[in-house]
Amino acid sequence: MADVFGLELRKNPRSADTDHVIRTMHYRVFPLWKPAIMRYTMLRIALIVALFAIPAWAEFEKVEDKQTFTQFVTGKTLTRPMVKLRVAPEGLIVGRGLLWDVTGAWTWQNGYFCRELYWGSSELGYNCQEVRISGDSIIRFTSDRGAGHFADFRLH
Repeated sequence: MADVFGLELRKNPRSADTDHVIRTMHYRVFPLWKPAIMRYTMLRIALIVALFAIPAWAEFEKVEDKQTFTQFVTGKTLTRPMVKLRVAPEGLIVGRGLLWDVTGAWTWQNGYFCRELYWGSSELGYNCQEVRISGDSIIRFTSDRGAGHFADFRLH
């Protein structure tokens, strides 16, 4: 068979089709496709993903009262990719999300952080959220009183 990429490709004498030739070419040109190397590569990728996902597995404790919440966020900036917020003990929320200003107000009701939020000219609405903390650097807000989606913020 013709030389491709400097490799001599031979047809399998026991095979009438070119499937063996194609597999041989892939293994030689793309050595990661070999099963043993592929398993090792996938294991390395899984370990890297697991290391970045550790904050999602961190232990979170539920915040039950306003005083604990305000002690945790007072004077700090809550950040996540492309979002920076400040939550003031007086009940104000200010910050920036992507290119737009974020403003709002919050209260503490029956063990939940309840907020009215605006992102630019869009009203995000009123929602009461469960608040959990991990250590002294991560805070998690879970919408719909803990039954909805969550967002983790780092505190700086």
